[in-house]
Amino acid sequence: MTDPGPSRRRIIVAGPLEALGQWTEDADREARRALLTLPHPRSGLPAYFLPYCRRNARRQQAEGERTASVNDANIDGDADRDGGKTLSSGPAEEPSAAKDKDGVLELVAIKPDTQQRSWLLGPDMKNPPEPVQIGAPPDEERVVDSVIGDGALHMLSPIDPLFLILCLLAPAFPLDADGTLSFLTQEDILERAARHWSARLASRGLMNDHHSGSKNGCMASSGQDDWRDVLEFGETAAAQEAFVRACDAQDVSADLRVYRLSRAKVLAELTQKVDALAGANDAFIAAPNTLGRKYWPTAAEEEEGKGTGRRESQKKGSKESGAVHARRRAVLQHVLTTWLSDEWVQAVAQALGVALDPEGRK
Repeated sequence: MTDPGPSRRRIIVAGPLEALGQWTEDADREARRALLTLPHPRSGLPAYFLPYCRRNARRQQAEGERTASVNDANIDGDADRDGGKTLSSGPAEEPSAAKDKDGVLELVAIKPDTQQRSWLLGPDMKNPPEPVQIGAPPDEERVVDSVIGDGALHMLSPIDPLFLILCLLAPAFPLDADGTLSFLTQEDILERAARHWSARLASRGLMNDHHSGSKNGCMASSGQDDWRDVLEFGETAAAQEAFVRACDAQDVSADLRVYRLSRAKVLAELTQKVDALAGANDAFIAAPNTLGRKYWPTAAEEEEGKGTGRRESQKKGSKESGAVHARRRAVLQHVLTTWLSDEWVQAVAQALGVALDPEGRK
């Protein structure tokens, strides 16, 4: 067996694979270049994020589904056609311009803290390669098994760009600031964020550290005076939309807009998230180990009034449903702490009327 080394580390994608195009070697290299190093919203440590165009992803997915349905109907194996035109998802499109990238994926690395693990990779058994003769000259194309030392599971998971923007707004608009905050241009806000988080890393001695303390195995470029990917992220549609959701805006001129953090708008966005999920029974039933904590009413208990004794149970149904909703809000507030600073965690808890607790309970 051979070790391909860190340059061939696999990334296992969970979520919209279509956002990355066809996952060929060329697409893999392009995707690596597309990853941005940004401060994680919770810790400020460097982490990988991938801006992408959700509109292109949805269109490519629809084209793929349409092509698949035609392939299924073509039982004779003839060329698939619709109105005389061959249907195909086609080659991967050119990377979208920054202004079109309206979604963000977070690269999450899952690995044990105390144990070392590796990936053991073998060939595709549906098309096994020819056996290698003993004593034959080495041929990299004929290697059938390999070991990758980094056994982490890497996944790309959607994240609300609002969380990233709140982290970038913090240096310019601290929540504990006294008096009225000034309006600033987006460029000024992002430059302050880049300098602030870069200086914070340097003060911790992490600028040259390969993996220490990072969220997902990411490291900041050594020797840079600011965090350049922060400025690049600010050009994406995802960042532009998040600025509008988190800030009050004023148009100074036809081509100049200034922003100021709006605590009320942010809290409205976050509490709306909590309330929307708190009313989604399916979400809690589908995630019993994360959202459905052990102190949670089971699905059967919540549906108790649907059988015999429905009227009797309905008398207390409103109180029970109110208690269930309150407990769910407490858990969801705790879930949000994954992507919020301590200051925002306290602000959200106060807005929800939820007491802070390590387990997310009242």
